[in-house]
Amino acid sequence: MSARRRFFPFNAEQTINILSEFGPLVTMFVVNAMYGIDAGTWALIGTTAIAIGTMFYVFGRPPVFPLIASTVTVVFGALTLITGDPMWVQIKVTIFNAMFAGVLFGGLYGHESKGHHRSMWAVVALSVIGLAMPIGYLASKGKLHEIADIFNSAGVGATIQRLPQSILVAALVIGFLIGAMLLKRNFFQYVFEKTFRYTEEGWDQFTWSFAWFFVFTAIANELVRWAFPPPPTEVALACTKQALEHVNSCVQQAAAGAKSAIAACKNQLGVKKAQCLEPYAYNLLGHKMDGVNVWILFKIALIMPLSGLYAWLLTRFMHKHRLPDDHDGTTGAPQGERGPHAGGPYTGAQYAALHGEQPAAVAVPVRRPPPSGSGH
Repeated sequence: MSARRRFFPFNAEQTINILSEFGPLVTMFVVNAMYGIDAGTWALIGTTAIAIGTMFYVFGRPPVFPLIASTVTVVFGALTLITGDPMWVQIKVTIFNAMFAGVLFGGLYGHESKGHHRSMWAVVALSVIGLAMPIGYLASKGKLHEIADIFNSAGVGATIQRLPQSILVAALVIGFLIGAMLLKRNFFQYVFEKTFRYTEEGWDQFTWSFAWFFVFTAIANELVRWAFPPPPTEVALACTKQALEHVNSCVQQAAAGAKSAIAACKNQLGVKKAQCLEPYAYNLLGHKMDGVNVWILFKIALIMPLSGLYAWLLTRFMHKHRLPDDHDGTTGAPQGERGPHAGGPYTGAQYAALHGEQPAAVAVPVRRPPPSGSGH
């Protein structure tokens, strides 16, 4: 293996996949800071569409995993534009990562890999903890009835904001059922076995590790979303209305004045809106940011580099499970038939026994005795 490959073990497809997620988030961060959440969400959707088009152009087909992630981004971005609530584009990460972790756990369970029952118990434990802790806390404080009141008065978005663990657990369980009942196989092995050649044990370890990493990122996303909430939709709308009224009043007073005075009034729109939303601004790294930009910065500066580092370290760790490049997984078995599990090679005799066949006879040369009188 070359030095470059050891240092950067990702191929062209994987590199474009990373950039296709990194690019839209950076664009959303910049546009949201300059023009607000609506413009930032449009930028996210537009750059995501460009990323999908780039994948089509480069590979002739979009890779399955990024295509699913991009589609979910567009759907939840559209929900943010329709409702005006940035919660939807934020919670997309929680739902997608938790559900995908569930699919990985469920695939290992349905595949009946070695120690597959631990996948089921992992999902059960996470679900019980995820629901019991917040509900127990609210019950101990006598605030459990507040959830129903919030749902009745403010709707689904505010309820999820108050009890985000519910959506995380639901996504995890649904993903597990999809993996265990429909997929019934190791997802990463199914998708990447033509790119990477690992043993059965290696694929199981790879998938198990990444499932827990997706759980970690889903929980981290919810913690940041909960700690740095954006202003409620009704507050944001009220501040926008208040800023517009101020600008209109300023323009009317300057109507008889110079055009520069009118322009100065219009420039106050963003300032007045920011002043109104001051309680929802956070001082971070010497800069004031709203909750959405804090969340985007968290994704760009922490989660995405951490994801790349984790994938790099895990790929290097998987070298000990790597099969030789000339290893086709069979000896005496037809090409492409590698037993019930890809990556689990059988010998020719084992393959024949599993398929009810007799091993092919091996021709052994027989030495005939020399003719009599030959002098030997």
